[in-house]
Amino acid sequence: LVRAPAERLSITCRSGHRRVEKDLAALLQEIQALRAAPICARDASSKVGELVGRLKGLKRKVAECRAEEGDLVSRCRARLSHLGALDALPTPAQGTSAETTGAAEAECARSPPALGPGGDARTPRLIVDYLHRVALPEAAGAVAHATGTGDLVDASVFAGAREVCADLRRRSCSSALQWAAEHRARLRRHQSSLEFKLRMQDFIEFVREGRRGDAVAYAREHFPPHAKAHLALVQRAM
Repeated sequence: LVRAPAERLSITCRSGHRRVEKDLAALLQEIQALRAAPICARDASSKVGELVGRLKGLKRKVAECRAEEGDLVSRCRARLSHLGALDALPTPAQGTSAETTGAAEAECARSPPALGPGGDARTPRLIVDYLHRVALPEAAGAVAHATGTGDLVDASVFAGAREVCADLRRRSCSSALQWAAEHRARLRRHQSSLEFKLRMQDFIEFVREGRRGDAVAYAREHFPPHAKAHLALVQRAM
């Protein structure tokens, strides 16, 4: 329950930090070059205006990254609070008699737990999760809004999975490759060949479309990192 937003938060922080560092280093390098090279006032003014625009763009990226991180932190807090509430619920005593159990079930039937905001979130959370899994995102969103359980379900994860599946049906691996790039470290830890298989599928699609030159160029660019582990398949494809 907490793992998905926590991992997403970690990925967002790392990728945002790398992106900001890369853009900032490029800007500093250009500023130093501008100071060192002789340049007329008009060109200098134009260049400074360009750098200011890029700095504003970088500032927007940082703000977007911080907003996403804040949302993920809120989700983690909501889920930890939910788990804490579950831990505080009373558990049935061992050896409970059939009569006591029957009475408790009858009482629950007469007074079911509240499913709206502030009520027991377990059942609506599972309903929302199920609706996402059977590809009913509109219904899932309606239930999540009505019960206040939006922070307890990873709607964006399910949306991403639907996008990947839709792309694969269209014979495109772009979304799947983007996901694999974001989770490359984990895939390597598990010795997964998913990224190579996706690259191979892209190569096959180029060949299927008769674009053999593009297929060869694609293979030369993307197959070398996987050649050691999948040399036989690479040779067979080529």
